[in-house]
Amino acid sequence: MTASDGMEALEKLPNENVDVIITDLNMPDMDGYEFIKNLRTSPAYQSIPVIVLSSLTDQAEKDRALHLGVSSYMEKPFTIESIQQEVARCTL
Repeated sequence: MTASDGMEALEKLPNENVDVIITDLNMPDMDGYEFIKNLRTSPAYQSIPVIVLSSLTDQAEKDRALHLGVSSYMEKPFTIESIQQEVARCTL
């Protein structure tokens, strides 16, 4: 499943069975922080691993995301292999 922003993702999630969520932080309408915050307030999505892929490299940005309950924070650029490894690590 793909979504262009957090709001669209939240609208689609009830109709999907997902094992992991990969999100950016910089998105229109609802950014990644708000999306993650909304996810973590819903019992249905609290245990789903969330991986952030972001160009934001500041430690404060990472800490903010980790505080919201993300499983992993990966900086751009990334490789397909590194994403696959992180998904495997987060879903074991």
